[in-house]
Amino acid sequence: MVILMATFFWAMWDEDFGQRPWKAFQHEWKDRYSTFLKNARSQSGDAQKDVENSPDYQKLKQDYEAASQNAAPRIKEINEKLHELSTQILAVQNVFTDRRAYVNALTYSIETETSPSSKQSKLKDLAAYKQQKNRRRDARWQKTGI
Repeated sequence: MVILMATFFWAMWDEDFGQRPWKAFQHEWKDRYSTFLKNARSQSGDAQKDVENSPDYQKLKQDYEAASQNAAPRIKEINEKLHELSTQILAVQNVFTDRRAYVNALTYSIETETSPSSKQSKLKDLAAYKQQKNRRRDARWQKTGI
């Protein structure tokens, strides 16, 4: 038991210190780099304040705010148009998705049909369905003007 315990402690020491002599360097580097980062952070904060207080930055900031205010009505108009178009696309997309799903289901039914007469009947139904125009107009469509 004593030999087993001694071997265990030797293996743990060897794993942690014997095979990794660079661990002390890693700790020292971590401490130095942390100190460097703290110093760099304070310097970058000071540099940022200097830039924000410069007259060039103030002028650019005022120009940006003026341009944003001038563009606000046009941005609002574009967003409203985008919303309107999105609504119209959604209305068309819903009908397209429903019709495509029906055609796919009917096509699958035709492909798996074993009776030739039933297959011909379903092919005629599919051709007739594809020729139909969609006349469905519900409240959503009327609102969008489609």
